[in-house]
Amino acid sequence: MALSDIIILFFVAVLCFVAGVLCFYIPFQNLKKQILHLISKDNISLDTSLDEEDLSIPLNNYIQQIKNQIKDQSDRFVFLQKKIDKVAAVLKEAVIILDEEGSLLFHNSQAREIFYLDEQQSTHYLNEMIRSPDIMDLFRQCLEKKTKVTKDCVFRKKNQYLKSNFQVTALPFFDEKRNTVILLFYDQTNIKESQQAHIDFVSNVSHELKTPLTSIRGYVEILIQDLSQKKFDQFEGFLQILLRNCKRMGDLIDDLLTLSSLASQVNLKKKRLDTKEITSHVIEQIKPRGHKLHFFFSAPYVMANPRWVDLVLHNLVDNACRHTGENCDVHIRWEKMRDRVVLKVKDSGEGIPEQYLHRVFERFFRMDPARSREKGGTGVGLALVKQSMEKHGGCVRAVSPKEGGTEFICEFPNG
Repeated sequence: MALSDIIILFFVAVLCFVAGVLCFYIPFQNLKKQILHLISKDNISLDTSLDEEDLSIPLNNYIQQIKNQIKDQSDRFVFLQKKIDKVAAVLKEAVIILDEEGSLLFHNSQAREIFYLDEQQSTHYLNEMIRSPDIMDLFRQCLEKKTKVTKDCVFRKKNQYLKSNFQVTALPFFDEKRNTVILLFYDQTNIKESQQAHIDFVSNVSHELKTPLTSIRGYVEILIQDLSQKKFDQFEGFLQILLRNCKRMGDLIDDLLTLSSLASQVNLKKKRLDTKEITSHVIEQIKPRGHKLHFFFSAPYVMANPRWVDLVLHNLVDNACRHTGENCDVHIRWEKMRDRVVLKVKDSGEGIPEQYLHRVFERFFRMDPARSREKGGTGVGLALVKQSMEKHGGCVRAVSPKEGGTEFICEFPNG
């Protein structure tokens, strides 16, 4: 190759090198100007002693500041998320947030209990969480109408047999990226049960009062008729019936007033009471005849309210005597068990079928209304016992073995 050719190739190579440098240098200078402009726009302080060509230091500072801002935003987001979780946790309502496909995005602890959500499962859908056409219809209405929708729904919680009453509210939340629906579940089961209990109570009281009133009215009409005809041979028997029905009405009203008085008390004043003394006092009031009473006292004292422990013992002993025939046994035991005192009253009557044991403390509950009225009682006594024990911070339960007899067990916290 000639020397002239080598020189030409050398110059061509130099020109290519210069062109390549310019191709990288010009965009780099533009990028540098943009970065410097961005840095100055964000008011980041620059060291004036630095050469303009040295870009690495301010660029690193800028990147570090961006990292710090991202970290601050992340910390604020985590803090806000924790606050939201705490607020959602203390809400009585169950809260779930769903996307427009019905996929679960958020839920609180109450929702987890109601729907029994599996934390290991990555995705939950509304139609899988609950089989309720009403709630699915509520969800669709909220999406379509884009407005708040409220509806009363009845459905079973997961792994529960009985249905619960809920007021469900759907709230739409739409933005440019995603359409979501917030569902609030307010459990109204206790309210509904309380309302039904109130209705039943009024109905039962009306029935219990109407029965003796009807009897009184009938016999008064007969007495007026006999008086007009100057017939006096049955007056005494009729008056005894009137007196018995009046007494029954008076006892019922007294028990209802006692029940109301007990319900209105917030705290019972307790005293150290002698168990033998309060038992003797109750026996003197009842004066049971034709029954064999057996006593056992391993607990000499009990911490209780004098009036209400007297009511508990009186109702249990009277109930045992009324449901036990003559010359039958009634056992009254006061036992000391660790941090509590236990009162047991056991009769030797027919007993209570197992399916009724949990209902004997309901107001006006009677397995056989006709026979119960013949034996006396207002139907409120055991309800008074239960409420009095709950006010003491204790409990009461009934046990009825197959061989017969019923035992009522009351536990008083001895503190």
